[in-house]
Amino acid sequence: MDKKVILISYGSAFLVGAIRENLTKAGYDVFNTIPVMKDVERVRNISDIVIFYLGNYLEDSGDFLVYLRDFCIEDEKELFVIGSFEEFEILSKTISDKVISKKFERPINIKDLLFALDDYLAERENGTRRKNILVIDDDVMYLRSIHDWLSDRYSVTMMNSAASGITYLAKNKTDLILLDYAMPIADGSDFFSMIRSEPSTEKIPIIFLTGKNDKDTVSRIMSLKPNGYLLKSLSPDAIHDSVDQFFEKERVRESLYSSGRKKK
Repeated sequence: MDKKVILISYGSAFLVGAIRENLTKAGYDVFNTIPVMKDVERVRNISDIVIFYLGNYLEDSGDFLVYLRDFCIEDEKELFVIGSFEEFEILSKTISDKVISKKFERPINIKDLLFALDDYLAERENGTRRKNILVIDDDVMYLRSIHDWLSDRYSVTMMNSAASGITYLAKNKTDLILLDYAMPIADGSDFFSMIRSEPSTEKIPIIFLTGKNDKDTVSRIMSLKPNGYLLKSLSPDAIHDSVDQFFEKERVRESLYSSGRKKK
């Protein structure tokens, strides 16, 4: 597997250095360049993966952004962007989300970036990719646990509130949401209703996570018509198996649907 990336950055030497160091440790050859057209042009053909580290220089980089957008489209580059919400807003005036493979808001979790890069390379090599799972739970310890349980096979993103989940989905796609039913402020049912009411997210599968197994709780959960629910008390293997089974059922369903369309 050819693990090469182009890292475009300017300033923020410590943070960019940390990203470069972690990528190198993970086996990537990193070709660092500044956001200047002639410099990027020198490494243009080295890799089809571009990591763009944003900064306060964006306002004065209009010509470069047009160049970056055009060459990513022409060369079919995978563009991964790291920055702040405000920087994403500036970038969007020139480079639309359709051109960007994934955004990472600072402070970045390097593991999430590595998962995204590995997913792309795996998809390019054998036509498959990791499924993306968004886990929303106010219990940080449980988030870390479920991340560890599932990240061997899936790309797992963790959010500790419904609000952060909404913000994430505004910029990113996911194949499944594992959602804590009982959360403070906006609980799982509120978040579920918001997701189902938006055309852009209404079809995302949602499985509730719950610490309660009593009849009333289960009845309330299922009345919302989610794609299922999982008890938090289940063993790591049981949770992993349940997620595996869900995606296998989805694969079979999609296969049958495609076959039916072909027959018509």
